[in-house]
Amino acid sequence: SSSSSSSSSPIIPQIIIPQPIEALCTDQVVVMEWIEGSKLTQSGGSTVRREDLPLLALGVQFTLKQLLETGVMHADPHAGNLLNVGGGRGLAYLDFGLVSKVPLCVREGTISAVVRLVARDYKGVAALFGDLMLLPRRVMEDPIQLQAFTEALEGVAIKVLAFDDDEDGSTLPSIRFDQALAAVLSLAPAFEFKLPPYFLNNARALATLEGLAKSADPDFNVITEVYAFAVTRILAAPPGSTLSDTLYAVTRDQETGRVSSKKAMRIIKDAARLAGVPASTVVYDALKTHGGRSFARRWAWAWASSVVTSVMRQIMQWTRNQISDFASVIRRMFRKFSMVGMRPEVAT
Repeated sequence: SSSSSSSSSPIIPQIIIPQPIEALCTDQVVVMEWIEGSKLTQSGGSTVRREDLPLLALGVQFTLKQLLETGVMHADPHAGNLLNVGGGRGLAYLDFGLVSKVPLCVREGTISAVVRLVARDYKGVAALFGDLMLLPRRVMEDPIQLQAFTEALEGVAIKVLAFDDDEDGSTLPSIRFDQALAAVLSLAPAFEFKLPPYFLNNARALATLEGLAKSADPDFNVITEVYAFAVTRILAAPPGSTLSDTLYAVTRDQETGRVSSKKAMRIIKDAARLAGVPASTVVYDALKTHGGRSFARRWAWAWASSVVTSVMRQIMQWTRNQISDFASVIRRMFRKFSMVGMRPEVAT
């Protein structure tokens, strides 16, 4: 069959999806149209040509949107299933014989885990392993085991995440997904990990794409791609959701318990920098959602409260200073009267 009937993905227009030939499909066989194109890997090897890196970046974005947004994912995106269709038309995904379904709790848990991981909230990450369907309820509800798991997870994170700290905290940690996956799975025997089919399929898909991307660009950092998607989602998350809870957790001022303007601006700047748009665009897009407006109200209230608190502190300090100055004047007057042997009469 020709590729004339192939369609662009509604998620990313530059992704080409072959149409199924329903008359030839059965419960065991999927028949799809033929797509003309060239493989991304060089002949006889597994290295992606550097000029094809933008196409591979499209593939990473498409896979992440399936994994974290739609919940239906092409789980076998190896080099043979990705084609450059030429003519600047985009990237074709072939062979939909292996498709993974990702539950909503897992999608939101994954996004939250990435955001909390970047914020180094390891306790928060550990608490999400129930939503990720990786730890049994018995472990999650046992304070001692959960604390032990949190400490073990933090140890793993310190080993596999390379934070390059700067003054404004804008640098994301570098990570190799395959190494991080192996390190986390090393905890499985001690904490009764469950490995549902979705996890293995999705982990393999991301690890494959990461390996292809690093073959063209050794500096490729998968966490940058995931975090760019994650921060956009949490800024628009509806109140009361796991994502909304994560947003408040990573922007909360530990002293006041309110939203920290500094932390909120860091999230917005991260989203803007990674998306290549002005911060005002990120704010505008967030305000178009119910969740974004809810967060903005809480942020505004926190800002107003901090201003009022600051003003009240200044007033109180000024009042204390005035009282102190007045008391000093009175004391000087009494000392002066004492020196000349005179004391003011006290009315009774």
